[in-house]
Amino acid sequence: MSDRLEQPTAKDDDGTIWKFIFMFCENDLDMDREHGLPNNSRAVLFCTHCLATNVIAKDKPNPHPFIDDGPNASWRNNLITSNTDFMNRIVRPHPLTSSKYFNRYTKRYDAMHIMDHKGVYAIIIESICLYLIKKNGYPSLGATEEERVATINHRLRRFYKTNPGITARLDQIEKKNLLPAGPASYAELRGPTVKAANTRQAIPFLKELADRHLTETRELDHGIMHQLIKHTLDFNRLLYSSGVFFTPEELAAFDIATKGIGKYMQLLRKRAKENKELLWHITPKVHFMQHFPQDARLISPRIVQCYIEESYIGKMAQVWVSSKNGPYRESIQFWVLLKYLVWIAIELDL
Repeated sequence: MSDRLEQPTAKDDDGTIWKFIFMFCENDLDMDREHGLPNNSRAVLFCTHCLATNVIAKDKPNPHPFIDDGPNASWRNNLITSNTDFMNRIVRPHPLTSSKYFNRYTKRYDAMHIMDHKGVYAIIIESICLYLIKKNGYPSLGATEEERVATINHRLRRFYKTNPGITARLDQIEKKNLLPAGPASYAELRGPTVKAANTRQAIPFLKELADRHLTETRELDHGIMHQLIKHTLDFNRLLYSSGVFFTPEELAAFDIATKGIGKYMQLLRKRAKENKELLWHITPKVHFMQHFPQDARLISPRIVQCYIEESYIGKMAQVWVSSKNGPYRESIQFWVLLKYLVWIAIELDL
């Protein structure tokens, strides 16, 4: 990186001059495999932050199962804390991970992909909604499943009406949004209009729904769901109200909220399994989010998440393709960024 007089402002002891400085990498989970990092497709090599395992075969050992996200999960005592251990778990070389500047702090877990985009928030929303549709609530949402779906949507519309500041909104929820793969599969919140932002911003709606219809004191599930919603709201509030760096008090509260989500989702999944219900799916993302307090000790996960429009990525890819040949080839990064900045200036009439 150089100043206006082209004098280097970042230079290593060996003479290397930095043109760009990237403290962290933003990437979705699919890129872990591309970069040779542990990921949920590789069974034993499962998580970049710990020794959690993902062994399906019953005749093989599964010492630290990722589906256990309770407070006493064995992987919690087997974290990856040294850079040497982290780098030794890279399974194949890649230009990014082979760089001498890459280390265990470079790649962060992405809050948008883990929580918002077909992630933990979606599991919580669809499990509570489907629970109420199938089992009803107290007081009742309606005599039939169709009436209960209609009541949930009526409550959702009223919630948005009384909260005009919510800009990303879910459309009407239908059963096909909660069971896109059919009743024989785990419930999932899916659909063409279900996006990361409107999923996250719908989380406060769950408290209103629970306060109205999950009020039976003799029903254990109701109380557990209230606790889960409380910790989820605390997690989301702390993530978006804290600064770039968490205070010690915020970090302690964030840790409690995160572990609370793991604990109560684990308990609800156990109870659903006993009742042969495909709710509260403990996915890899549910495990990954348990490491956000670990990441937040360095920098807020919100600051390094991939909340950027897919259209932006597409635009940059198009500019890159148009610049990778011809006279721009040797200085492609400079020209890609320059072209994009020129386009921004024209678009915004700067």
